[in-house]
Amino acid sequence: MTRTQLRVFDHGLYSALVRSDQLKLAIFETMPHHNRIRGTYRWCHGDLRSAAKKLDINMSRLAMLWQWYGLQSDEVKKKQTYRRSKAEIDKIKQAYQTFNGNCSLAAKTLQIPKSVVWYAWNKHGLREKVTNRGRPRVYIGERLKLILDLYDPCHGSSSVAAERLGIHRSTVYALWNRHGLIKIA
Repeated sequence: MTRTQLRVFDHGLYSALVRSDQLKLAIFETMPHHNRIRGTYRWCHGDLRSAAKKLDINMSRLAMLWQWYGLQSDEVKKKQTYRRSKAEIDKIKQAYQTFNGNCSLAAKTLQIPKSVVWYAWNKHGLREKVTNRGRPRVYIGERLKLILDLYDPCHGSSSVAAERLGIHRSTVYALWNRHGLIKIA
């Protein structure tokens, strides 16, 4: 808002600002250009979008000017990342052997994010050893016989059988189905 716009919009406020000699602080157009940019930075608390709107200039241009004056926008502060020291990186690399390539366990023990451990390992040519993938468990022998024998006592209820055995009901159902115990009507 310019000085003239303020006088037309709210003459009482304009008069009060003139009397208290604060019009220069309230209306940025009366300041020199560099003070105007710095003042807007303080006034908007580093918020680039609202400052660009206030100054009516492009956000990228304002970001460049703030950088020129040594000021940082909130967006730039958020993008800055913490750089880990060489000792920390070496500790993460040593965790590869210690935890046998288990990224989750290493991250929990080192108390750092899993993504940091994974990124450091990949950057240094170490690959995470994936667990819990591949072929499913095979039920053979007595364990399989126990699961199959529970069909009649549980009246065909995989949930009841699974609860007794401590395994998932879909596992019980799949085994019963594979051995022809499930009859779909």
